[in-house]
Amino acid sequence: MDQYLHSIFGESNVIFQVLLYFLGVNYLFQLFLAINRRKITWRFAIQALLKKLAIFLVIAVAHQTDLVIGDGNMVRDGTAFFYLANELLTMIETLMQLGVKVPNVLKNLVEVFKTNAGENHENK
Repeated sequence: MDQYLHSIFGESNVIFQVLLYFLGVNYLFQLFLAINRRKITWRFAIQALLKKLAIFLVIAVAHQTDLVIGDGNMVRDGTAFFYLANELLTMIETLMQLGVKVPNVLKNLVEVFKTNAGENHENK
């Protein structure tokens, strides 16, 4: 089984392990928020899970691309870093929506990313 997973995703490294952790924790936070808002449904839970699983498919495709271009794990790790940042931002936003106190440095990080992505027009 390990050899099969290795052929699909490449060697397990810290980036991949942290991404797996972030995806799982973020999924739980999103379920907590849906429960808190009384909007939890099986459909929501399944759709959220499918989105997380789709990320693994993208990582697998990135690894296969690495195999074709022969450049180690550059594409896979770059893709994983993208999803790490995205999951971290989503976790912080979800925690804030749940009313959990979040350190200002993390709140500011979310605002910086939103502003740089053109999603926050209030500060202009």
